[in-house]
Amino acid sequence: MKLLDTNNTIERIGNITGDSQFKIKASKKAFSILSSQLYSNKILAVCREISCNAVDSHIACGKSDIPIHIHLPNKLEPFFAVQDFGTGISHENIYNIYATYFESTKTETNEQTGCLGLGSKSPFSYSDSFLVTSIFEGVKRIYNAYFNEQDTPAIALMSTENTTEINGVTVQIPVEEKDFLTFAMEVKKACRFFKVKPEISGGSIDWITDTITFSGEGWESYESLDHGKGFVVMGNVAYPIETYQLGYTHRELFDHAGLVIYADMGNVDFVPSREALSYDESTKQWLDNKMAFIAIDFANKLANSIADKGNILDAMKAVNLIHTKFTFLKSLSKNVTFMWNGIDISSPSRLLNNETIGMSLAHYYRSYGRRKLKSSSSFSFKGKWFNDDLNRGGEGRVKTFVKGLNSSDDGAMYFGKQAYNALIAYGIPTDAFTATSTLPQPYRASSGGKTVLLPNEVRISMIGDTRSRYCNDKWELQTYDIDDLPKFYMVKNSTYDYSYNIKNDLLKESINNNHSLKGILEALGYGKSDICMVSAKNEQVMIDNGSIKFEDYLVDYLLNKVTFITSDILNIRQYGSGYVYRTMKINPLWNTLSTDHPVKAFIEEYIQCSERVSKHPKIVEYMKIDDVNLNPIELVTDCPIIKLTMDRVSHWNIEDILTILVELEKK
Repeated sequence: MKLLDTNNTIERIGNITGDSQFKIKASKKAFSILSSQLYSNKILAVCREISCNAVDSHIACGKSDIPIHIHLPNKLEPFFAVQDFGTGISHENIYNIYATYFESTKTETNEQTGCLGLGSKSPFSYSDSFLVTSIFEGVKRIYNAYFNEQDTPAIALMSTENTTEINGVTVQIPVEEKDFLTFAMEVKKACRFFKVKPEISGGSIDWITDTITFSGEGWESYESLDHGKGFVVMGNVAYPIETYQLGYTHRELFDHAGLVIYADMGNVDFVPSREALSYDESTKQWLDNKMAFIAIDFANKLANSIADKGNILDAMKAVNLIHTKFTFLKSLSKNVTFMWNGIDISSPSRLLNNETIGMSLAHYYRSYGRRKLKSSSSFSFKGKWFNDDLNRGGEGRVKTFVKGLNSSDDGAMYFGKQAYNALIAYGIPTDAFTATSTLPQPYRASSGGKTVLLPNEVRISMIGDTRSRYCNDKWELQTYDIDDLPKFYMVKNSTYDYSYNIKNDLLKESINNNHSLKGILEALGYGKSDICMVSAKNEQVMIDNGSIKFEDYLVDYLLNKVTFITSDILNIRQYGSGYVYRTMKINPLWNTLSTDHPVKAFIEEYIQCSERVSKHPKIVEYMKIDDVNLNPIELVTDCPIIKLTMDRVSHWNIEDILTILVELEKK
């Protein structure tokens, strides 16, 4: 990003002598401030700065539509890495960029995010060292950036080799185990507004799916942003907006609209850490001008969003959303009349109430945290709408349906025949309703208090959302259709006892609480909705309808899959990361070795082992792997020079190692 340069004109009065320019002394304290103390959230800073640099490299070579690659740290590969496929960096420029603070190659363009020459050094805020791999014009070089004996940053070339790989840069940072999850969370935050989301390996990220309510030129209104939250996005960096820095007339709009404002490079200024905007006069003026434009544009979008709807119900739902989300925006919408096909629908609930006066209808919903139902005669535009097509029992079915919902859900609307017909005549489309006959009949309690179930129903216990005193999710008794049962079941010890203790020699510890149970389910690729607990008398019902006893499934999984996985893990621990071996395979000298060369056989076996493990990353956390009978991967050769060469594979240049192997084979 271009920085604004200014030339100051100084008028001197009198004869001034002996002036001296200020300087910055290179010292441990100076580097500590620039590398570590600059950032309040160090992990977020690393994720943001390195990822933005990678995207900038793609922009520089016309690959802005191609995603960068991010590796998340995990137990098998405890490092965070960002790889781009952009321009690469020459050997000469590496030292200029990484060894010189405030040196940047991006100060002459507004297409790229960087400009301060600090972001590339951000890994020092988390770690004392990191690796930089640069592929530039057919040469791959690996550098180590580290704090030297004087405790100041330095960078050194570790290896050089020719390669056919495309240009690009990879920055790799070692990560402590306690920070694995934090890195994933901060990548999600740092890359939230990237136009092209990164490809992820080593783990997964559930990207935030933002629902945009309204949008205009250079702005969007997000449902997912809380009161008083909003951002200016410049480049790929999202800067939070401080409400009090806005003009007073714009604060109400900002607080309630969930605004994300897009700025061109240089429109606003920011602090050196990129953690916030720098609210100088020009930045505040730009924000106020933009908010003034958004206020007008927003009001127009509100009115136009109604006129564009295909039917009156969709138009009413849009008006209801406006009233719900923008209740306090009186200054914005007080003069807006919402029209659809010539009908004023500014008060949709009142209009529909007028059409159904004296007719049977109700909104049913659960009170928070309880099974008890509440009802209201007001229209709700959320949740399902049911029309009663039965002679009797339809309303009871709707009540039972709502009882099965969570207290946080929207409930359901019930409409009797007369109300349904009136709404259809008013123009509400028929597909907005679901017939009550599609719902199952409700179960009823007999005179003895025992629940009477339908022939296709069974009572099972699911892990619910209610917390016990020990912070475990409690089991909740529910009624399920036998055609829709969970995949797994466990058997209760007694009517009131939900305790269990699943043991196996291949597990580190027994599974005896819901926290551990959910963890092992997640490791197996399932969730809490995939398991239930039943009484002994209902076990046969579960079996007959395809559910599997969880203990049996777990034992089978551990015996048939985990044995080779644990052996593979020990092999990986013994030989370290497969990065070097994979690098050897893509080197041109690799193909000059014979197909039956012992090193080739060893490396192929190792890579297959690594690929098997990578398919089961989460199960590793729960496995006991110290006492497994290891099927070791071995380099089978009688040549001591080959053994010595492969023992030094992590220390010698890959090109040199392959050259030695090729020359030995010639002899």
